[in-house]
Parts: sequence; structure tokens; C-alpha cells
Amino acid sequence: MAFDEATLDQWANDIVMNDRTRDDWLEYVKDTAARLYPWKDRELRTIDAAQPWLNAYSTLLEKPATLRTPEVQAALMAGTDIAEFTRQLRQRPEWLTTKNAQDTFSTIGDTLARRMGFA
Repeated sequence: MAFDEATLDQWANDIVMNDRTRDDWLEYVKDTAARLYPWKDRELRTIDAAQPWLNAYSTLLEKPATLRTPEVQAALMAGTDIAEFTRQLRQRPEWLTTKNAQDTFSTIGDTLARRMGFA
């Protein structure tokens, strides 16, 4: 999650002035995460809850993913399950250029050849 500078400044000032505590800040962060990701357990860190989506993105598209990666962020906010997210990633044109896609197609080809008696 990203907070704008004004929000961070206000919270920092409130904590320094003893108007709010660090625990208040943590509750605010958890409340914000709960609004963005209603499917997620409130006590679970967002980065931990998002690991399956981050791993799927990195594995299938073979590039790093963060919570700010647009496809990951959209899936998490929409509550897209991991199977659907994986399917969506495999439908993206850039997936076709990855080693993961080549390996997948090779495995499918080998399986078909064996079933047809060619291997």
C-alpha cells in the first residue's frame, strides 16, 4: 500500500505530538488494507497474503512482481482467485514469449505424441 506524503506527515506529526500512537498507525494500516483487500485476514500482512499471486506472476511471466505490479494489484483488489489469475496471465501475449510457455507447450506436445503412439 502507498500513502500520500500529506497522510504520512500528519501521522508522523500526531505520533511525535503524542496525539496518536504507533498502535493507532498499525490499526489505520490494517483498516486500509481491509478496505482494499476484503478477502484477506485483517491480521495477515498483505505481502504474505499476496505471495501466491506474486509467485504466479514471477513464474509465468518470468519477471519480478511487487504489490504495485498493476496486474497483481488488480487481481488482489478484485479478489481474483489464484487459478483465475494464472489463467489470465497465460492469456497475455507476453506469456507466449517466455520459457514457461515453451516448456508448457513442449509438455503438451510430448503428452499428445505419447497418447497417439508417436513416442
